[in-house]
Amino acid sequence: MRPVRLASIFTVAVAGVAGPASGAQTDAPKPDRPSRLKVEQFAGGLANPWGMQFLPDGRILVTEKPGRLRIVGKDGKPGPPIGGVPEVFAKGQGGLLDVLIARDFGEAGGDVYVSYSEPREGGAAATAVARGRLVFDGAGGGKLENATRIFQQRPAIEGSTSHFGSRLVWAPDGGLFVTTGDRGSARDEVQKPNSFIGKVIKLTPDGGAADVTPAQLGWDAKIWSMGHRNIQGAAIDPATGQLWTVEHGARGGDELNQPQQGRNYGWPIISYSNEYFGGAIGEKSKQGLEQPAYYWDPSIATSGLAIYSGDMFADWKGNIFVGGLKGAQLARLILKDGAVAAEETLLQDLDQRIRDVRQGPDGALWLVEHGAQGGDEVNRVVAGRNYGWPVITYGENYGGGAIGIGTQAPGLEQPLHYWDPSIAPSGMMFHSGALVPDWKGDLFTGSLNSDFLSRLDPQTGFAEERITAPETARVRDVVQAPDGAIWFL
Repeated sequence: MRPVRLASIFTVAVAGVAGPASGAQTDAPKPDRPSRLKVEQFAGGLANPWGMQFLPDGRILVTEKPGRLRIVGKDGKPGPPIGGVPEVFAKGQGGLLDVLIARDFGEAGGDVYVSYSEPREGGAAATAVARGRLVFDGAGGGKLENATRIFQQRPAIEGSTSHFGSRLVWAPDGGLFVTTGDRGSARDEVQKPNSFIGKVIKLTPDGGAADVTPAQLGWDAKIWSMGHRNIQGAAIDPATGQLWTVEHGARGGDELNQPQQGRNYGWPIISYSNEYFGGAIGEKSKQGLEQPAYYWDPSIATSGLAIYSGDMFADWKGNIFVGGLKGAQLARLILKDGAVAAEETLLQDLDQRIRDVRQGPDGALWLVEHGAQGGDEVNRVVAGRNYGWPVITYGENYGGGAIGIGTQAPGLEQPLHYWDPSIAPSGMMFHSGALVPDWKGDLFTGSLNSDFLSRLDPQTGFAEERITAPETARVRDVVQAPDGAIWFL
């Protein structure tokens, strides 16, 4: 690869920008209280899914990198490929990437935007954005009518199949943010103010420059910020309207940024990355170039970003969630006064590469995941329940004295029924037989402390009846026989 020559363009790129030169933040401590959650599989049968977007009726548009756009129904079943999608350069990291619906998209359809790697002459490729009108076909699919390219990254790069970006996000003022990458082999283009390599772009919905006046003297008017390596996560903070992004580092140095108009984020002049073959990339800081809000070393291969504003997870409001491809994780970042105060690593036990993260209309987090052994999926993260032991309880220590802080605490569940004194419950069954009609749907449990069965009626708030078990001192297990009788051990 030819040497990177930046000295001649650096002055133009950063002129008039006063950015910090101090070090950035990393390796935040864990939060005091871990998250309680569970993951539910929603949709399978997808081939390398990359981006998703919820439709007004609750269905989900999902891109597949080989070049297909599908609608996943409310039942989790992917529909047939949607027609009219532009041809894509489906090699390496290239293909059909992100998807975004127009703000006025309705139940009957509307405009859809897709970002993708576009094949160009001579085997070159570059990031592009197209817009078409999605018309549903009534059979779980549809067609993008009049799909038209509204943005072309320039220059196109030959011989590289990597670092296309790309995410699509609506700005609060109606502009369209498009993120791009440095194409792997085109670092020398990143600091050029008229190149779309390694930039955040801001467009009108039709593809023109959202801001008539360039952000800096000499910059193309479509460029919002520059100095980015490969942005594959972007979201607007619903509380502030500000854009946040995550971008890949090389070996280490993944970054969380809050790109500001006219700012230069430094790649490859400054970074916290090393070359894959060894050696630092650039300096750690330089006057006039922005520091990341946070960075990861080692890299987690950041992809997908969401800022939580729902009600399902009360502790998560305002938190940033970032998918990890290499780290096979979901990173939860807790902000305080604009800085990352804590980081929680979630879902590593699933061994799934997380490509995209979105908050759904139901308040859950939704993930596009790639299984380590195949099995590409769309999954749903929902709140898990915490029943409090040993923080809250109705019991006491055997030697006397309360256990925990009492019987109630915020965020901790109450039991449906409790015994005091204890019966040492053992065995459980729900009765479904017809032998005793009044027992249908009731719960039975045995007692190791006494010779009875405890019958609890869910219809009356789990009111209890105690049924003596003859000729036994303790009841270990309870089952229902085929004839409807209750057997116990």
